[in-house]
Amino acid sequence: MVLDTSDYKIRVVEVAGGLANPWSIAFLPDGDMLITERAGRVRVVRDGVLDPEPVAGVPEVRLTVLGGLLDVLLHPRFEQNRLLYLSYAKGGEGNLSTTAVARARFDGDRLTDLTEIFVANSWSNSPTNFGGRMVFGTGG
Repeated sequence: MVLDTSDYKIRVVEVAGGLANPWSIAFLPDGDMLITERAGRVRVVRDGVLDPEPVAGVPEVRLTVLGGLLDVLLHPRFEQNRLLYLSYAKGGEGNLSTTAVARARFDGDRLTDLTEIFVANSWSNSPTNFGGRMVFGTGG
């Protein structure tokens, strides 16, 4: 499908259907994709087909208006260590929640060795104030 915008024509191609609130994509070295869904699922698209089973071992998330499972980021040496990082809304007492980051090893259909490595000290009742985009710096 081609859409006209005020400045450009944009070609839109569906990569995978059947996703619920997809949030972030990480491209695996073999061309497959990991996709986070806000409700707390990581999905895999292999050879252009969405795996019907979500990845197991994902941390529990607090699902809110704009909170849930947010970003997925592969370690720079993912091919060697299979590590990835997930940012998400973490639930606390009552309706409190904050942003957290976990590291895990991806073995193709599940996460193992899940470790929470960061929890923001900004607990809030707000369902909308989550920031979860991640990037590796240059180390310099």
